[in-house]
Amino acid sequence: MIKKRDSVKLILLNPNKEVLMIYSKDSAIGKDGSGKKASFWHLIGGQIEKGESLQDAAYRELFEETGLTRDQVVLGEVVWYGSDLLFINDEFVELNQRFILAYSCTDRVTMDHLTQEEKMNVTRLRWFGLEELRATKEVVYPTNLHVYLQEIVNGIIPKQPVEITL
Repeated sequence: MIKKRDSVKLILLNPNKEVLMIYSKDSAIGKDGSGKKASFWHLIGGQIEKGESLQDAAYRELFEETGLTRDQVVLGEVVWYGSDLLFINDEFVELNQRFILAYSCTDRVTMDHLTQEEKMNVTRLRWFGLEELRATKEVVYPTNLHVYLQEIVNGIIPKQPVEITL
């Protein structure tokens, strides 16, 4: 039986319409079980803990990964969702992600509140403009983030969550 993991990701935009990305190097995550250390940029966020609401998980992850607090960020609605099968900690896991649009009043972030596990894998945070995302040669998840993000940056927010490819 395949384990399921529900998680929340934040599409966190600063006043310049740049999106915050986090860079991870993690040998526990992959798509093929090869044990090769994966290195990639991804949106901030993580697993929803048992008994935790989506919004509470979003705010917890936001603080852990950026140091930002509830009064510095406005959470919007879930705009995307997607699923993928990943190899995490020696087993296949069905990853179910929901993506919440969020707006920050600042671009000052810190990694001072990372969990012990995150400290082993996370190396940096960076704000990306849409063109920078489109041009990067580094691995970014979701893989077509620059395409999905185009409408949001232009103020076109889906009325219902849209399924995306992770």
